[in-house]
Amino acid sequence: MPRNKYGGGSGRVGDVCSFNTDCLSGMYCAIGQCRCLSTYIAVDAYCYEPFACQQPKKGESDELGAVPRWWFNGVIGSCQQFLFDPTSSDVSPNNFETADHCESFCKDTCPRGNPAYMPLRTEFGQIPQGGCTISQPCPDPYECVDVASQSLCCPSRKSICSETGGRLKNPLRNTPYDAGMRFDQLTGEQANYAVGISTRYYYNPIDGQCHPFTYNGFLGNFNNFNTQADCQLFCTRLQCVHGSPLTTGHGVPQRCQRDIDCPSTHSCAAEHGVCCPTP
Repeated sequence: MPRNKYGGGSGRVGDVCSFNTDCLSGMYCAIGQCRCLSTYIAVDAYCYEPFACQQPKKGESDELGAVPRWWFNGVIGSCQQFLFDPTSSDVSPNNFETADHCESFCKDTCPRGNPAYMPLRTEFGQIPQGGCTISQPCPDPYECVDVASQSLCCPSRKSICSETGGRLKNPLRNTPYDAGMRFDQLTGEQANYAVGISTRYYYNPIDGQCHPFTYNGFLGNFNNFNTQADCQLFCTRLQCVHGSPLTTGHGVPQRCQRDIDCPSTHSCAAEHGVCCPTP
């Protein structure tokens, strides 16, 4: 029998509670109130994971005084080293002092997006749904991915490279991309309006192209890439049955209408207008 919420709260941030299970996902009960877990942030009375491993690296420098750091490259699914300026004011949460810290934080989860979770919750948050196999596949729109020593149900590439971006779509959003939230909207604090705002790229499956959009800096979905090349590398694999489309020197797919428009090693996928490898 489910516990009754103390005082009739709805389980959102700040609502009264008696037990952790009185609070919604990403929260715990502390001193009679629902609060976000330390790895979550509060937005409109709900708690969300902050996507640290999907953020681009920032503060890169080759000047004297720069120190080695690590960031998780979600496009290739691994941690990479870079030189970081510790005095920089432009800092990303995707910044780790050691490779081990980066890998333990980012590589033990899905390469891009959050895994499917079990319906139950614990005081430490939700438990990823693991143990998927060919005979026990993941529910749509997830696919089974080997992550470290386990298998997880991760958002499929098709789901990430779609209008939903591997997350539930806000019904009020009428754009093919998710611009996210500004810092002041997220925290309620007054700040420079431009904090975190940058140009990002999203993949449009209708025309098979990656387009720029203005990202507000926080939250949003996973159809959100730092460069057009990253977007093309990750999403255009959906256009070919075998391998990835042939690209130009600028990292964009070579367009075609007929096989003759492609080299002999490729054929034209007319539906998408790209040259795909011939098996």
